Amino acid sequence: MKFLKKLEKGYSPKEKMPLASYALLTVTFNALLGMLLKDESANPSPEIPARELVLAGLATHKLSRFITKDAVTSFIRAPLTRYKEPLGYGELNEESRREGFPGAVGEAVSCSYCMSAWVGLGVFWGLKKYPRQTRLVNRLFSVVAVSDFLHVFYEENRTRENVLTLEEDRLDRSA
Repeated sequence: MKFLKKLEKGYSPKEKMPLASYALLTVTFNALLGMLLKDESANPSPEIPARELVLAGLATHKLSRFITKDAVTSFIRAPLTRYKEPLGYGELNEESRREGFPGAVGEAVSCSYCMSAWVGLGVFWGLKKYPRQTRLVNRLFSVVAVSDFLHVFYEENRTRENVLTLEEDRLDRSA
């Protein structure tokens, strides 16, 4: 442990970086991945079609955002994070409020990029152990992800059109 504290100080002398906690999270992730790979070696899964991988990717994206940013799931993150500001579209920006291992977990549960690896691992585990149920969940969250993208696209275009219309009205009135 002394080695890791020294490493942390040398790595980031001005800002505290929980390298030991990051290492523990990484070891945990890799242990779970190793268990999945070992099981795959013993019981090979059928090849996953490209269409299913795309759905798994969309579902992983949406589930990661849902876990890490959604206002409705903030109660799950609250013991480890602190609210900072709204991000719009029902999402929140938060930061870890703990130190050590809980702080590293707080960072992971508030970072959609970090969470994607964990959710992706869960998706692959689900496809291996419970393929029918996981495919259903993947389809559901893929549909929600596509819907979210369409909502954002719609809102941006509607807002742009409203701004242009208001600007045209203002110019007409001033002429």
